[in-house]
Amino acid sequence: MIKINSKIIKTIFLFILIINYYLFSIDLFATKHNNNKKRKEIMYENIEDKKMLPYKLHQQIEEELEMKLQEKLKESKKNEDENKSNSKIQQKNNKKIKNI
Repeated sequence: MIKINSKIIKTIFLFILIINYYLFSIDLFATKHNNNKKRKEIMYENIEDKKMLPYKLHQQIEEELEMKLQEKLKESKKNEDENKSNSKIQQKNNKKIKNI
């Protein structure tokens, strides 16, 4: 009776080990497949980035130049406003001096 039970237990244990081995191997295959898929996606993204690199650089340079131009325009508007206000003040002062 004990030998039969031990044989049954051994076979069940062996069966569980075999099932675990197959499940583990399937899991490894799935992760390997996903990793390969990710590598291919990254590779294609890198190729597309390399193809688009000159365009992106050109676009980036244009954006930087446009930003600099906008800053210069703002500065020139500030300077014009200051000049106008200074000229008005000067005109008022000149009128006061003439009146005196």
